[in-house]
Amino acid sequence: MPSNCVLLFVVLVTVNIIKPIMSVPEPGADNIEQVNEGTVQDSSSEIEILRERLSLLEKERQDERLKFDHELLNIHKMQAKQINVMTKTLQRDFKISGQIGEPGQKDKLTFTSLIQQIDVGRKKDIPVGEVVAAVIKAILPGLHLRSYLEGKRDITLFELCRTLRLHFREKSAAELYTCLTSAIQGPREDPQDFVVRVLDLRQKLLIAAQEEEPSKYDSALVQSLTLRTVETGIRSTAVVSAIQPLLQKELSDIDLLQTINIAMGTEAERSSKLKAKGQVNEITEQKPQVDDKLASEMAAIKEDLRTLTAQISELKVTPRPQQGARKPALCAKCRENQASSCEHCFRCGSTDHFKGGCKKRSSKPGNGNGSLQGDQ
Repeated sequence: MPSNCVLLFVVLVTVNIIKPIMSVPEPGADNIEQVNEGTVQDSSSEIEILRERLSLLEKERQDERLKFDHELLNIHKMQAKQINVMTKTLQRDFKISGQIGEPGQKDKLTFTSLIQQIDVGRKKDIPVGEVVAAVIKAILPGLHLRSYLEGKRDITLFELCRTLRLHFREKSAAELYTCLTSAIQGPREDPQDFVVRVLDLRQKLLIAAQEEEPSKYDSALVQSLTLRTVETGIRSTAVVSAIQPLLQKELSDIDLLQTINIAMGTEAERSSKLKAKGQVNEITEQKPQVDDKLASEMAAIKEDLRTLTAQISELKVTPRPQQGARKPALCAKCRENQASSCEHCFRCGSTDHFKGGCKKRSSKPGNGNGSLQGDQ
């Protein structure tokens, strides 16, 4: 707009100056002076008029500019309001998927899963207060932990995470570091399950290290320790030989698991081929050690069985002592003579019969003197 006004001004000035000069005939000196004076006066008046017009145009331009800026600002405000309304409509309240129960409950959330959901909420710019409230709502209503946290209205997210770590009885960073260092594949655990367990220990260690200030376990140190544990903890030499060249490089978790999976497939195929040909598989998952252990246990059981058999034989051969055996019944006469046995009738004293065949009736009640004395 200013450039157009200046150009118009220059054109008008030039036309007004040249036009009087071209219309005047060639006069003498006096006529020339008169023409020049009149031309200068006319030009000055026209210049003033043009200046006024230019100022008016400049003022109109400024007014239009202010009006345009004001309308543009209103448009931006309306768009911002519409975006906020749409965002609030589409955005749902932040919630924790699952419930926080007692430590060790299989159908409840684990500490690692809970921390992951909290990190997702923070990456979505969810307010800290809303995240804290969602975590507390995820705790089972019957637990004392929920009532305790609901009473602490000024609790921070950091304090909440540390409290939950203690509730889940998670190990400290030092304890997890020790577990990661000494991890080894179990007898009934395949290499892939062992590697997944080691990676889980690594993630737990990194999460625990974030809560320590300053942290002694950085990600590079933990990653190198993880690869070292994988290399020294797998029992199968074939799998270790397959992954050992890759452990010297920067290896992702997916590449590591894929390499182990391929090595396990190759080892299983080789074992099946050797068994089909009747050959003994020389590569191992420490089966000889398991067989030696079973053999030693069987030998101990056989030794115990042999000892028990000998003790039972001794019990059968050795006669049992007769405890509390009754003394033989004696009549009064035999007892006086200190005889070892008696063949008399306890009722009448005859040797022809015993008490059971005696026909004599006793004058006293009971079995008579002989019987009573024989029973003593």
